[in-house]
Amino acid sequence: MIDKLKSMGADIDDAMRRFQGNEALYKRLLVKFPEQTVNLNAAEYFEKEDYDKALENVHTLKGLAANLSLANLYEAYSEVVNLLRTERYIEAEQRYFALLPLEERYNKVILEG
Repeated sequence: MIDKLKSMGADIDDAMRRFQGNEALYKRLLVKFPEQTVNLNAAEYFEKEDYDKALENVHTLKGLAANLSLANLYEAYSEVVNLLRTERYIEAEQRYFALLPLEERYNKVILEG
C-alpha cells in the first residue's frame, strides 16, 4: 500500500518523519481516511449553496490530507478552500468535483491495504 500511495503523490518520507518512522501507526490512521471522506463529503453543501459548511468540511479534509502527507490531495483541497474563502463558489465547486476521482483512488488503495 505504501508504495502505491507514494506513486500516487503521497509524501511517504514526510509521513515517516511525522510519525517518527512508525509505519504501523501511519497505516492505522490511514484506514480511517476513507470513512472521513464520506462523512465530510461537501457535495450536498455545494448543491444547497451552503458554502460555509462546504468550507468547513473541505478545510477539515485538507487538514487530514496534510497530517497523512497525501500531498497532491492536500494541494487540491487547499485550492478549493482558497476559492471558497474568496467567494469564488462556482470555481470552488468545479474544483471540488474534479478532485473527487483522486480522493476515490486514495480511498481504494487504502481500503485494499
